Amino acid sequence: MKKEPTRLTNEQKAELAALAELPDDQIDTTDILEITDWSGGRRGLSIVRAAKQQSSLELDGDLLNLPTHH
Repeated sequence: MKKEPTRLTNEQKAELAALAELPDDQIDTTDILEITDWSGGRRGLSIVRAAKQQSSLELDGDLLNLPTHH
């Protein structure tokens, strides 16, 4: 089930607009790791991949609310 995105408040929108107006040299990015070498980067890959294993499962029809055939 997809979660609906949270809407920004008017206050949040105003804050983002003010930040967008700041010149780059006035934005503090000291807490962000700077990556300058993207030569090994690949587009479209997920950072986290869940381990998956195929399995099969047999269930009674009444458990699935399906008609049973005798």
